[in-house]
Amino acid sequence: MVRTTARAAAASVLQEIEAGRLRRLYLLFGSDPVLAEEVVAGLKKQAVAPGLEAFDLEVVHATDIGGDRLAVPELLQHTRQPPMGSPRRLVVVRDLELLDKRLGRELCRGLADVPDSSVVAVTCEYDKAWAGIFSEAGLSQYVFATGTPAGEELDRMIARWAAARRLKLDAAAVAALRDCAGDETALLKGEVDKLATLYEPGTRVEAADVRRLASHTRAYELGEYVDCVADGDTGRALQVLHRLAEWDEEPVKVIGWLAHRLLRQAARMTGGRHEHLSRGLNQLYIINRSILQGHRQPYALLDLFTACMGCFGSEPCGLAARRKRPDFCLRPRPAGRTRRSTVGAD
Repeated sequence: MVRTTARAAAASVLQEIEAGRLRRLYLLFGSDPVLAEEVVAGLKKQAVAPGLEAFDLEVVHATDIGGDRLAVPELLQHTRQPPMGSPRRLVVVRDLELLDKRLGRELCRGLADVPDSSVVAVTCEYDKAWAGIFSEAGLSQYVFATGTPAGEELDRMIARWAAARRLKLDAAAVAALRDCAGDETALLKGEVDKLATLYEPGTRVEAADVRRLASHTRAYELGEYVDCVADGDTGRALQVLHRLAEWDEEPVKVIGWLAHRLLRQAARMTGGRHEHLSRGLNQLYIINRSILQGHRQPYALLDLFTACMGCFGSEPCGLAARRKRPDFCLRPRPAGRTRRSTVGAD
């Protein structure tokens, strides 16, 4: 991975940009487009004078570079043109990961010489090959991670979005928003924008208002849960499942969503993966029957099911005690050693 400075997170340079301290080059490297776009918007506000966008702002997509389109030397020349009337000339190159690596190396070598009169912002999905290209070109100091921020950094972003829309969200309201909408920046920003349309500027929005109005519904949570189970993301699936339990979502409804998704996935699979899904669907039927018969801890069953769906038998089972395979286990049993499941017992 590229070695970067301590200020490698893109979120951490936003205050720098807002204060007017601009660098020559920003390589926005990661998977969060909202954070990358926020950096680009901040650069535009500070670097380009209103009304001069046609002269001092240029946006180029990676698919437009090379061939009979925009040659790399021509693009580099554009980054070296002096601004017409703005503090800086801003050139934005989007989706660098789509550019041929050979052209990418040529471009990165040229970006090392961007003059102080310009600012170049490049967005790129994380990829080990591009990390190496940046390092080879001596650009590591300009790489800023645009992965989804977490913890207090994400809280500050939410508060900043709210302040930009002239809303006041205290720590409890921010926490409530994250609880309802998760940590996806696109969803969070959309919720802040929605709140701004519902309240007058200057309004203090309370946590109760956020919980009442946030549109991150249980249906979305259910969709995220089944996606995580189907993709084998057990940790995230358990997080969402626990949130559904806190909201008192009907376990049978969760099972209905799961069964629909797993049936569709099993129809497309073959071999061991198909067998694993088939065993999962059979066990899901047993769980559903147990819940309908009055099992007192339905979410405990779903917890176990979620963990077992992420297990393909390649590691020791953390749910087994004294090396005894639990009845719930989805691994195939040796012929002649099947047992009746006791999952219905409570």
